[in-house]
Amino acid sequence: MHDAPPKGLNIGATNNPEAARAYDQAATGSAEEKCAALTTFQQSLLRNVDVLPLATAPVHVLFAGGTSGSVVNGFAVPASIRVAKAAG
Repeated sequence: MHDAPPKGLNIGATNNPEAARAYDQAATGSAEEKCAALTTFQQSLLRNVDVLPLATAPVHVLFAGGTSGSVVNGFAVPASIRVAKAAG
């Protein structure tokens, strides 16, 4: 885990000793200890901004004719959706 590719799985090539220790600790102990170690691992990566996004998913929101709404960060806001009265 600790080495960057091609020798290891450290895709972001991070150097975070606290996260590395927690990752190693997650391989031993009880289920509760493993869970706590993985929580420490994740928190350390996030705290040090060591996280590398592996994928992104562009989102396009479309409204049919006669409808409208607000989109925030790629998500339609349900309360903002409006349907116009049909002509005729």
